[in-house]
Amino acid sequence: WETVRQELSRVYAQFYGALIGGLVVIFIASDYLDIVALAMQAYWVPQIIHDVRHGSKNSFTRRFIITIAATRTLEFLYLWGCPAGIFNGDIYPQLPGAQSFQLCSAAICLQAAQVAVMISQQRLGPRWFVPWLCLPHVYNYRRTAQAVAGSECVICMLEITPEDGSHIVTTPCDHRFHDSCLERWMDVKMECPTCRRTLPPM
Repeated sequence: WETVRQELSRVYAQFYGALIGGLVVIFIASDYLDIVALAMQAYWVPQIIHDVRHGSKNSFTRRFIITIAATRTLEFLYLWGCPAGIFNGDIYPQLPGAQSFQLCSAAICLQAAQVAVMISQQRLGPRWFVPWLCLPHVYNYRRTAQAVAGSECVICMLEITPEDGSHIVTTPCDHRFHDSCLERWMDVKMECPTCRRTLPPM
C-alpha cells in the first residue's frame, strides 16, 4: 500500500502541477493564446521521440491515432475558425487571432505531419528518418557481415543469397535473416531465433 500511495501521489502531483502550470502560462500569454494553442497541437511529438528512443513502432493503432488527431483538430477549428462560435465577444471574450484561416491551416498541416510520421514509423521503422550519427547507441542491423555459403533464414527456411542484398540483416550474434522475417519475429519476441540471445530494437 505504501508503494501504491507513493505512485498515486506522484501521478496527482504531476497532473495538478501540469494543470496549474498550464493555467499560469495561459494567463501570462493570454495575448498570444493562438500561438500557445497551436503549439499545444504538437502533442504527438513526445510520442514520436519516445518511439525513436525505445525503438517501438506499434505504440498505438492507426485508427486511434487518426481519431484523436481528428477530434482535437476539430476543437481547434471550432475555436479559431468558426465565425458563429461562443467566443465571439457577446457572452465570452473573443479569442486572440480568432477566425484565422492561416492559423487553422497551420493546425491541420501540423496534425497531418505528425500523423504521417507516426504511420511511417509503423511501416518503415521508428528510426527511419533519424541519421545513424545521431543515434550512436543504436545497433545497426544493416552492417556488413561475411556471408556463409548455403546459409538460410531460419524463420522462413529460405536460402540467403547475395542477390537479397539490402534485404538481409545481421544480429549482434552474427546470425543473418531476411529483414521482413526478423521484423515480424521481433513483433512477437525480442530474441534471436537461432540462439535466443536478447536483441536490441530494430
